[in-house]
Amino acid sequence: SNDEFGTLANAFNRFVERIHESIREVAGTARQLHDVAQLVVNASNSSMANSDEQSNRTNSVAAAINELGAAAQEIARNAADASHHASDANHQAEDGKQVVEQTIRAMNELSEKISASCANIEALNSRTVNIGQILEVIKGISEQTNLLALNAAIEAARAG
Repeated sequence: SNDEFGTLANAFNRFVERIHESIREVAGTARQLHDVAQLVVNASNSSMANSDEQSNRTNSVAAAINELGAAAQEIARNAADASHHASDANHQAEDGKQVVEQTIRAMNELSEKISASCANIEALNSRTVNIGQILEVIKGISEQTNLLALNAAIEAARAG
């Protein structure tokens, strides 16, 4: 059990490092996107509602992570996907900028909650029965992130 806990703790620490790295990449992309996105400010208003919904879903996942141990690798893959989508958003307009900024704030909150939850890993170890349900929530968030990136690309294409 100690070896399992140690493995779990190491995986969780790697996950936290990947989240931090993803956040740094997303932040750099958002700065570049800001200069390009000033041309389509009007189009960004329509993406704000989607950004708020994504932020709420991300906060729900952060709460679920407090009860999770073994899902760290899945979350890291989703964060890498989100980072990739944010990099792609560099070529989009203001609507993509708004989505990325909301995602950065949500990722920072998620990272802080994940760091705080390290002390609770012992309790999380006894609650891994919920992993399947939590993974479905995370999958939903990943799909929503993909939809938001697609929506941003469509809006950018419409805006010219």
